[in-house]
Amino acid sequence: MYEPAPAVRSVHAAVIGYSLARAGAAVRVEVADAEGAVVHRFDATGTAGLNRTV
Repeated sequence: MYEPAPAVRSVHAAVIGYSLARAGAAVRVEVADAEGAVVHRFDATGTAGLNRTV
């Protein structure tokens, strides 16, 4: 894993990209605040390759 860049607030929706080496079950994406508390959680596709969700 790598250290993520600092988040920048915007009036637009956030676009989250992720990559999967192979297809699998649904993926759970969690967004955490600076203290590590989960502030948003949603399920996304488990499609192989580059994926994007808003």
